Amino acid sequence: MGSETPLFRLDLFEFEHASSIDLIADYSSLSFPPALRSRVPSGTVPAGQEVELYATLIDQFGNLGKNSLVDWLTEPNTSIVAEPVIRPAQGLTDQHGVTRVFISSATAGKFTFSVLSHAGEKNADFPDVTFAGNPTDVRPAGRTLSVQEQR
Repeated sequence: MGSETPLFRLDLFEFEHASSIDLIADYSSLSFPPALRSRVPSGTVPAGQEVELYATLIDQFGNLGKNSLVDWLTEPNTSIVAEPVIRPAQGLTDQHGVTRVFISSATAGKFTFSVLSHAGEKNADFPDVTFAGNPTDVRPAGRTLSVQEQR
């Protein structure tokens, strides 16, 4: 937030500088309020298409969690071949307390994404995001795909 040096004055004396006061966020109460998080697509996201997710880190007094380290995580809700891409998976919140990532997946699946604040040790889960896969990624259950050499 910043630093401030208050001035004080006793009667009949000159102004004096007090000790500097550092204004910072209350790290124990930092969280990602639902109203300050992005919405997720309600439908299925096509393979390879990116979706932007963001969240604002704020404490109970309304101070922004500026320059705080955050991790973005994912959990598959369905059986998948590969995990989705989160870029960047780790970063710092900006001067407005916002962390922003882009997610995508080349394979079909339903995923839960979450953001974790290292400073407040709190995380926030986003609603499930469903990605549609490429037709070449679909494999019948219990069968292994084999590649035959062409002559």
